[in-house]
Amino acid sequence: MDIDTTTPQSHELISRPEAGRILGAGPKAVTGMIARGELRAWRIGQRVKLSRQEVIEYRLRADGWVPAGLEKP
Repeated sequence: MDIDTTTPQSHELISRPEAGRILGAGPKAVTGMIARGELRAWRIGQRVKLSRQEVIEYRLRADGWVPAGLEKP
């Protein structure tokens, strides 16, 4: 799990099951993405949360979206 010292605000964080619904995958697949470093996660108490923005961007990139100013490979 990638550790980041800057935790996003709580309204910007989502659970693994919610991330799975956005990505069209199960919570175990999301856990694998975290383990491979494809997504970052933060531990909030007993729960693991992900950045909603990162999850949506991951989905968009998988669908072929490229951020402005960058070229498709």
